[in-house]
Amino acid sequence: MSLSRNEWTGGACMRLNIFTYLTGYFRPELYERFAGSLFDTGFSGKLYLFIHERDHHCLGLLSQELQDKISFVTCPRTLSHDNGLDEDTQDLNFDEVIHAQNFRYLLYLSFLQQNKQKKNEYSFFCDSKDLLFQKNPEEYIIDEDIDMVVFEEDTIIKDCFWNMSFFDMIKSHVPTGNYDYNTKKAICSGTTLVKNSALYYFINNFCDYMMQYKLNHMAFMDQGLHNYLIYNNLYGCNVKILDNKNELVYTAGHDKDNVNLDDNNQILNASSKVPYIVHQYDRLDKSLLDQISSKYEFNV
Repeated sequence: MSLSRNEWTGGACMRLNIFTYLTGYFRPELYERFAGSLFDTGFSGKLYLFIHERDHHCLGLLSQELQDKISFVTCPRTLSHDNGLDEDTQDLNFDEVIHAQNFRYLLYLSFLQQNKQKKNEYSFFCDSKDLLFQKNPEEYIIDEDIDMVVFEEDTIIKDCFWNMSFFDMIKSHVPTGNYDYNTKKAICSGTTLVKNSALYYFINNFCDYMMQYKLNHMAFMDQGLHNYLIYNNLYGCNVKILDNKNELVYTAGHDKDNVNLDDNNQILNASSKVPYIVHQYDRLDKSLLDQISSKYEFNV
């Protein structure tokens, strides 16, 4: 008797929804190339696009076909609700100044409180302005015992000025924990895959630490906090760290000088394979961006 690919690997294809926050740019091509490249792969899950009222005019310029495929979530200006995805969590005060980059986590938390997800499915939380899809991520095989998948960048934390500044920011506010980053690679906060049964561990723990230590007003603190929680095992679930040679997400920023295209003008990762998702593609050489812009304006 032959075994299917899923049976051989011990994994399964994903039923997947995607969450992203993209607001304030007033450039329809940003929404078109992100959502368009996703649905062009045959993606059948839901794309939850978190926006504000001011974005509606810009989004009205998208094709009706694309608008019909996107689940738009119009965000409130403020959040007032009980914190947590279960009854055992504490309430937090949300009536504080929150930087837009951090506000998205509270938006996700609020939405997930009111819209329960099927526990055996997955959610992908990602940036959108600098992310494109090349293959359907639902077809990626994932081990079923993994709760959360995170993705390394091609840089050691101590060797990157920006990443060190993110972590120094966290260290100045969170007094305890492991801050030995001399050998640790930076993990990107702009791409995180979570099994829905572990959503509480990801979203709630992140928001708890952000609000408890008053990090909410700090720009770019999410990368530092995300790495702090991972390297101190504070998410409380089975986290799998994938290096940048993985086939699901390729983070191109620190590898931009080594990027090549295949014969179909698709971006290749560090293993010379076509990744499902490319993050930070906007940092690539303009000549490469021109070549991949046959349908969408990735070079704008």
